[in-house]
Amino acid sequence: MKQFTFSPPVIDNSEIGVLTNSDNEIHLINDNKNTKTVIQNIKGYNPINGDVVILHPDGSGFVLVEAESTTNAIVLTELCNSNCLACPQPPKRKDNDSTEEIAAFIISHLPTSLRTIGITGGEPTLHWERLINYIKTISAIQPEVRIELLTNGRILSNWEKAKELSEASNKNLIVAIPLWADFDTLHDTLSSCSGSFWETIEGIGNLERAGIPVELRFPICAMNYKRLPSLAEFIYRNFPYVHHVALMGLELEGTAITNKDMLWIPPSDYTNELAECCIELHRRNLIFSIYNIPLCILTPKIRRFSKKSISEWKRYYHQKCDYCGQKNNCGGIFQSVVKETEKYISPITEV
Repeated sequence: MKQFTFSPPVIDNSEIGVLTNSDNEIHLINDNKNTKTVIQNIKGYNPINGDVVILHPDGSGFVLVEAESTTNAIVLTELCNSNCLACPQPPKRKDNDSTEEIAAFIISHLPTSLRTIGITGGEPTLHWERLINYIKTISAIQPEVRIELLTNGRILSNWEKAKELSEASNKNLIVAIPLWADFDTLHDTLSSCSGSFWETIEGIGNLERAGIPVELRFPICAMNYKRLPSLAEFIYRNFPYVHHVALMGLELEGTAITNKDMLWIPPSDYTNELAECCIELHRRNLIFSIYNIPLCILTPKIRRFSKKSISEWKRYYHQKCDYCGQKNNCGGIFQSVVKETEKYISPITEV
């Protein structure tokens, strides 16, 4: 989420609302509580009419919904039944008191420009009834919107859950599931949860059986990059029906910072393994993309599989990138890995 500041603080408690710009003033309007707050001296953010934001008494704020964006997200919960070593948003033991209110407010103020809405956490399936209700509501009010559910898939090992999820959706639902490895002990180590591999595998199978498309996400780190060549064969043998495979560079946020010594490896150190995986996935006619890795680090033969995947507010381009002929096609790097990655950045001269 984009963060900004405002001054002087004008509230005693956190407030969520929709921004409007009238009479040369920025107003935060919460129509649920029938309140209106005037905001001044905003820094780090250009206010847009219709944006949904939350303000805190310390003068900080976060943009929850961008009115002019085609993609937005809802954090359904901060709880999780795993504790992944590289989680960018570590789970909490207890949900924030306002988490449910915020999610409900967002759903009631979805912009008309919306094309994709993400539902994330934490682990959103832990609040099952709430998740099902949100999916039904979104499907009813904006039936053309694509819903992307990010989950570890473990609770979906229950067939009845997968079936109910399918029945609740508008058939525009896709479920994105991280797979840390192609065998159980490494996956369970990276998820910090014994038995999670087989629950996830069964969940993926149930989703296919229920007719819900699945995106498999493979976050690449020092502990699993050597599995890249065998990953393609594993996916083809077990999930030939998968909708999409995302091969993802690591974001150094959350628990990934704590576990950096175990996890971090420069993408330049696994380009051969990544290329081998891509070639095999392509040979098997599986649809896949490379996320979060700049084009100049990738070998030329797999650059065409790279996508601009990093959110604008997280994305960084080095000064050297201004001399690159492919900058407009490149997704840059995470701001969180600038120090670790910048020495490997090298402008591509051909357009």
